[in-house]
Amino acid sequence: LGEISDIIAYDEALTLRPKLESLAAATGNPLHTAWVQHLTGNICRKQGRYSEAIKLFNQALEIFKSNRNSYEYQYCLWALGTCYAAIEDEQKAKIFLGLASDAGSSTTGPSRITLLSKMTLAELKTLVGKYERASELYNEIHELIGGQENSYFGRRMLRGKALLFIK
Repeated sequence: LGEISDIIAYDEALTLRPKLESLAAATGNPLHTAWVQHLTGNICRKQGRYSEAIKLFNQALEIFKSNRNSYEYQYCLWALGTCYAAIEDEQKAKIFLGLASDAGSSTTGPSRITLLSKMTLAELKTLVGKYERASELYNEIHELIGGQENSYFGRRMLRGKALLFIK
């Protein structure tokens, strides 16, 4: 039942897209348009409409690339990687997730985007049968999170490692 209400809520949100695009365009700020594309891309991604999400994230990325250090730019790279991973386009997923991981790196420690990118890539490697590389990525993640297996990323890592073990 929760999934059905999520779908309805997403569909309702998508009906607002023309109004949001109009309001964003009226401001004259291209970032506002990119944020609408980003939001809409996320809805499409969560609904499994990956080709539509890819198109929207690419449009947003084109605008966000003016600041490659921004969270929005890094998020679009990660989101594109997840979309390509979902359709099992390993090459494109690897490119975008690698870019997101590199863009999200900092001297203060791994960013959320870096961890999500490595996690998504490890899951994809497991699904396509590249178990050794998946294991290496999970080991990298383990080090990046400082072995904190009770954290969000630690629990997600353990879930991924369990899937890897099963495969």
